[in-house]
Amino acid sequence: MTVVVHISEPYDVYLGRAGKGADGYFGNPHPLGTPCPRCAGKVHDRADCLAAFQKDFDQRIATDPTYRERVLALKGKRLGCFCKRPGTSTLCHGDIFKAWLDRQDPTVANSTPPSITSFSGEYRFLSNFWPCQIEWRGLRVGTSEAAYQLSKTDDPAWMRRIAAAKTPAEARRLGQDLVCRPNWDQMKVKVMAQILKRKFADPALRAKLLATGDARLIEGNTWGDVFWGLDRRSGHGENMLGRLLMTLRTTLRAEAVQPQPRPLTKVISGGQVGADQAGLATAEAFGIPTGGWAPKGWITSRGPAPALLRDRFHLQEHPSAGYPPRTEANVRDADGTIRLARDFTTRGERCTLRAITQHGKPYIDIDLTEPRPVADSLSRIRAHDIHVLNVAGNREHPRTPGVFTAACLYLRDVFVALGYERVPRA
Repeated sequence: MTVVVHISEPYDVYLGRAGKGADGYFGNPHPLGTPCPRCAGKVHDRADCLAAFQKDFDQRIATDPTYRERVLALKGKRLGCFCKRPGTSTLCHGDIFKAWLDRQDPTVANSTPPSITSFSGEYRFLSNFWPCQIEWRGLRVGTSEAAYQLSKTDDPAWMRRIAAAKTPAEARRLGQDLVCRPNWDQMKVKVMAQILKRKFADPALRAKLLATGDARLIEGNTWGDVFWGLDRRSGHGENMLGRLLMTLRTTLRAEAVQPQPRPLTKVISGGQVGADQAGLATAEAFGIPTGGWAPKGWITSRGPAPALLRDRFHLQEHPSAGYPPRTEANVRDADGTIRLARDFTTRGERCTLRAITQHGKPYIDIDLTEPRPVADSLSRIRAHDIHVLNVAGNREHPRTPGVFTAACLYLRDVFVALGYERVPRA
C-alpha cells in the first residue's frame, strides 16, 4: 500500500520541491502562504494550495504519458513530504498521489481512507455556513444554509425574509420558526443534494472539494445534530451532509475526466436590438437553434423586423404589442436567463428581473463593462441544467453603447467553452 509520511520518517521517494538530492519532479509548485507565480500572485491557504495542485495533477495524468508512468512507479512506496504533518490527519499534496494510486490498485481500493472530521478551519468551505452566492427558487442567497431553510416553505414572504437574513445562523433560526411544507421530511435530502450541486458549481469550491481526495467527510458537531452530522459526544449520527458531499465529489471527479455533453438545445430572446439579437446571432453562428417571443407586429426599437425575427431567427409573434408580456413569456419558457447589460437599472432590466422572480427561474447577470469569468457562466449553466437559454439585456442606446458587439463576444466565449464550434456560413 502507498503511504505518505513526513520526511523525518523513513521514506522511499521524496515528493517535495528540489532538494534532498531530488529534482523536485513530484513537488507542488503552488506555495503555501506566499504569492504563487503560477496563479497571478494569489496567496494560497492549505485548501487552495491542494486544489491548485489537484487541477495540475489531473491535467498531467490525462495528457502526459511520461508523468503518468512515473507516478504509477510510486505505487506501494513510502512517499516523503515536508508538509505532511507528523501525528496529524492534515492532508498534503502527497495524499493526492496516494488517492490516485489507490484507485489504480484493487487490493487497496476498499481500504479505510483518511477522515476529515470537522467542517471547520481549512475545511470550513464544506459547511453550509460558508459564504457562496447562488440562485435558489428565484432568489439570491449568500449561503447554502439560507437556500435550505427557505426551501422549507412555499410562502413568498417567508422565503424573501430568509433570503435577506444577514447571517446563516439567522437564516437557520428563521427556518426553525416556520411551519414546513407537506412531506418536507421526505424531500429534504434531495433538496440538500441539489443545493450542494449549485454551491460546488463554483470552480474554486469545486476544486477544493476534489482536493479532499478520498478522505471520509464527517460533519462532526457538538450541538447534537445526528441526522446531517455526527455528534462528537455520543459518537452517533447519520452524517447525511458528509455522505452527500462524498457522493457529489465522486460525480464531479467523473465529470472532470469525461467530456461533458453540450447542454444547450435552444437560445431564445425577445428580438430587441442589442443583447437580444446578439444572443440570436451568436447562437446561429454556432448552430444552436433559436426562437422566442417577439411583440405583436415584430416590433424593435428600429421598427418592425419580421424578416429577421420570424424568418431568420424563428421567433413567435406574441398577442401583445407591449414588451413586458413577451419578456415574461421568454423567461417562463426558458430554463434560465442570462442578462447582458451595462446598466441593470433600466426599465427593461427591472421588468426581466420581476419575471425571473415571479417564475423562480435561475439567472446569470453579466456586467458588460467588467464581465465575470466565462467559467462562472459555464458552471451556472451546467449546475442549473439549463437547456433552453433566454438571452436578455440592454438594447442599443446612447446610454448603453456597443451592447450588441460586447454581448456577442462574451457569448462566443461561452459557447466555445461549452464545446460548440462555429458552423460554416451557407
